[in-house]
Amino acid sequence: MKILTNSLASNDNLEAFSGRKALLKTGVKIFEFKPDAQIRQKIMSDVMQGKLEVMPIFGLHAKSMVIDDDITIIGTFNLDPRSANLNTESITIIPSKELSMSVKAGMLEEMLSENAWQTTLDWNPDSEENMLKQIGVKLRRVVPKNIL
Repeated sequence: MKILTNSLASNDNLEAFSGRKALLKTGVKIFEFKPDAQIRQKIMSDVMQGKLEVMPIFGLHAKSMVIDDDITIIGTFNLDPRSANLNTESITIIPSKELSMSVKAGMLEEMLSENAWQTTLDWNPDSEENMLKQIGVKLRRVVPKNIL
């Protein structure tokens, strides 16, 4: 199983950066999107890039999954109680081998080293971000979530 998600450097949701170690110990491979991923040039039009003085941080928001190269799931739904019970989030399940292979190819391209860092038990890309943001993540692991 491979997961592509945002890195701390490409995201301001500090709460999202817990639990990686447990996933890695099960054999899951985690890739974290770089804020300056080369693929953004493919996704963002040349016209838009020419008009921006500063390139924006580039992160992922859609939730996409390919199961057994045969089923694609795409949507905004987070796998948490808030999405299930409070937000109006949704997913679409598409049983299509052709679409699944296309979506998977895009995901694998986004996981290439020019677009994402691979997180391991020995290294995670949090070290690429400033110390203040790193401390914010550590505090969120210690302080109970209901206080935040």
